[in-house]
Amino acid sequence: MAREGSETKTGIKYPLVVYRLLARRYRPVGVLLVAVGALAQLPRYLPELRFAEAFITYEQLSVIGLAALLSGLGLFVVSLLEGRQAYAQCLPDYLLINTAGGRVACAYARINTTKLTIPRDALETKNVRGRDKVLIKWLSKVHKDRVLEIELADYPLPERQIRKRLHPFFFSVRLERGLVLIVPSPDRLKFEIDTAISRAREARRLAEQGERDPLAAFRP
Repeated sequence: MAREGSETKTGIKYPLVVYRLLARRYRPVGVLLVAVGALAQLPRYLPELRFAEAFITYEQLSVIGLAALLSGLGLFVVSLLEGRQAYAQCLPDYLLINTAGGRVACAYARINTTKLTIPRDALETKNVRGRDKVLIKWLSKVHKDRVLEIELADYPLPERQIRKRLHPFFFSVRLERGLVLIVPSPDRLKFEIDTAISRAREARRLAEQGERDPLAAFRP
């Protein structure tokens, strides 16, 4: 029973697919640097690989390889951490969008509606360029079904600030103030948000009713 109560308080952490895919970009580079760094250590232990006419000595090559090895491990760890820190979670008083670059907390009172829709209706897919174009291709393969579109009464932060914290694919192209959450189970997240909104509205209604009735606190 205690476990169920804690889950209703904190909610499930839904991975944000956009940041998970972005984090994967560093992994091939990290693996490549680790491999190059490991190969650069071989002349130190195998004299047959030491060449007298080489451009650099095997000691210098070992130092460069060690730097590449550490850089590769760092990139790999960063990709894992960045992906794991990106999630959406329903907390008692607000919806939390957590990323490696910061947090956005949206009170349920700011949410007007939630809707499941297909990605091409909520996201800009035609005029994207560069890395975002590659990301769109990844999304079309990995997550081509439905996304959760949230219409807000107003942003929890100044628009300029919130757009710096979140990737452009988090903003709806058809809503003036709309957020798009791309998660593995959008229908489940929608249910959690809608339930939290209902609880928040009911709590506000009871509070307002109690303020209008000064004797409500003395009644059984």
